[in-house]
Amino acid sequence: PSNQKITRIIDHSRVTLKERMGSIIQPYRYNHRYGWVKTNLPNDILDALLERDTLSKIPHLKALIDTPYLDNEKIISRFGFHQKNGYYIGREILLPLIFETSPDKSSAEKSITVLHDFLSSFPFMSETDFSVALSAILTICDKVNIEHVPLFGFNAPVAGTGKSLLVDLISTIGTGKTASVMSLGKDETETEKRIHSALLRGDRIISLDNCESALRGDLICQLLTQRYLRIRPLGVSKLIDIEKNCILMATGNNLEIQGDLVRRSLICSLDSRCERPELREFEGDPLKEAENARDYLIGHCLNIIKAFQIAGSPKQSVRLGSFETWSMRIRDALIWLGYPDPVKSQSLIREKDLSLNSQKALFDCLYDRYANQPFKTREALDYLKNFENAEILESISQLGFWPKNNGENIRFGKLLSKLDGRIIDGKRLDKVGMSQNSVCWAIKIVPHIR
Repeated sequence: PSNQKITRIIDHSRVTLKERMGSIIQPYRYNHRYGWVKTNLPNDILDALLERDTLSKIPHLKALIDTPYLDNEKIISRFGFHQKNGYYIGREILLPLIFETSPDKSSAEKSITVLHDFLSSFPFMSETDFSVALSAILTICDKVNIEHVPLFGFNAPVAGTGKSLLVDLISTIGTGKTASVMSLGKDETETEKRIHSALLRGDRIISLDNCESALRGDLICQLLTQRYLRIRPLGVSKLIDIEKNCILMATGNNLEIQGDLVRRSLICSLDSRCERPELREFEGDPLKEAENARDYLIGHCLNIIKAFQIAGSPKQSVRLGSFETWSMRIRDALIWLGYPDPVKSQSLIREKDLSLNSQKALFDCLYDRYANQPFKTREALDYLKNFENAEILESISQLGFWPKNNGENIRFGKLLSKLDGRIIDGKRLDKVGMSQNSVCWAIKIVPHIR
């Protein structure tokens, strides 16, 4: 109902569907003694309705949202189902602030100032970190127009700095409630099960809270750059396809992001510069203020995005691969208004990525020995076995093998195959052929391309 604070999606079981259908229709069955008598809907019909899937004539619901959204510069805020886009707005929204029908850059500057002031109590380490937080708020208010969104990571050196509070603030503005958090599982399989459950529940924000281990995994990468995911619900033997409609966030003390997830992530760092940040006092209650001023803040967010669209979305940066629409609508809008590029925060992620640093150390070693000349896997491994710098060897061992151990030839060969064609710190490793049934490799400097 529209008077509820939060509208939810509830999956029908046979029992709940029977109750729902009973309030709509009254089935009858024929009895040879009494004629037509009232009955319940037969189970086979209930099962057929539950399994109709794409055969159903019920309109497809893409997402349940609690914010207005832009549709070709027009603001859609009416309560109910909008069949054109497949969104259901769970409450009637009367935006208290849209500056003009056709806002310009000065109007957008006023709106970004309001958002900036609202977040000013958080101890951001730099203006780039501030820009990442602003981009997260703008993103959740414009998510219906953006298919793929980077992961937003929130990092701090110690607990109590305000990472989870900032995620809750962003979630309150975008969804009307604080984020439902989950922890990483003991392994990737357990983490995948938890994320699958959140996806099936229709969460708009999935928050991985207090990540103590490095953040990585195929599912998380797929979740960020694929429209549909094929998953298997717990207790069910079949696979189902679901459409992604969520934003992924993560918090952690000295949060570490590794592997292919690096290019798919942004990071916002907080630092209170005190030993016991949990003892600090905020002026007022940020969450309560966000809840009370929610429609006001959403209005400013949409005003910024709308003004940028009306201005013709002037290109401000090279598009971030896999996130082109996000770059055009959110990233460029912030740069247009004078804020740092939020993608610059990826440099900090790369610095902390131990696997990337280990790959760099390996490439440096190979280049020093085999610059612009072919070499075999066994030759390179023999060279590393006799390498004297223990610190560099320890760094390389983070890649999953120890050069001085016997029997590492196969594992080292698989590692080189995985790095085939990669460019790291200006050096590229390539497979260049075969010699005496052994793979030959070459590593060389490649020109930097902007």
